[in-house]
Amino acid sequence: MGETDTKTSKYKIGDFVRIKNNEWYENNKGERGDVICGNIAFFKGMQKFCGRTVTIIDVDEVQHRYTAVLKKDYFSIENHTADVMYLNDDMIEGFANCEPFGLRITNEMKNNMTTVVTLPEGYEFKDENGCVINATKITIEKKHLKIPDTYEDCRKELKNILGSPGIDDFYRRLDKDISELKKLIICRNAVYEILNWHPTESIRQEKYHIQNSCGFIVINKSDYDNHLLQFPTEEIAEKFYEKYKPLIMSCKEFL
Repeated sequence: MGETDTKTSKYKIGDFVRIKNNEWYENNKGERGDVICGNIAFFKGMQKFCGRTVTIIDVDEVQHRYTAVLKKDYFSIENHTADVMYLNDDMIEGFANCEPFGLRITNEMKNNMTTVVTLPEGYEFKDENGCVINATKITIEKKHLKIPDTYEDCRKELKNILGSPGIDDFYRRLDKDISELKKLIICRNAVYEILNWHPTESIRQEKYHIQNSCGFIVINKSDYDNHLLQFPTEEIAEKFYEKYKPLIMSCKEFL
């Protein structure tokens, strides 16, 4: 590989290929145990992969090389941290005959909002009932978390999760906590409006936080952190604390 920049890759992402055997390695290795194959090397430590089947997970058309991982019982686009190797056509024997794969949802898929999985040639998608899905690509989309629209909706969900003896006491305490927290936020927002000031998250800004530290209410300075109660000066933070101390103490678990 690497003869011209216009040369196209023989294999594509998702292909199962077999690395050349141990005999090829022994016949071509140099004094240090490496086999030089164009612009990359098949290193001595890769000998254990000779004859093994790998999955192509990336194709570099510029360097004319493939990124591959050992084939598992599934087709994965996950970025592996182990058994990742760089290969080119000189190191590959050819396509490997593999059994149809099952799809594993990887961490990369979970982190992306949408992931497109391409079907390797010679395979087909099937659902859990064995019915063929007539497509060459499928899109895996992350389900959007449904947030309760109202407090009552939230209570209904909590009842399903926390439906146990004593739940009514929990609801009563939650009602009181939320009511006190709402009052505290109203007072805080009133200060922001009077000062014509609002904390920012994307840029450095000197702020003084009223926060709970190991059960004690303290005022700390920070340029980047964000908390529920934060003010432009230490003096304003102290005045707010003194004026609304009972309310702050009743809400300190949120701070």
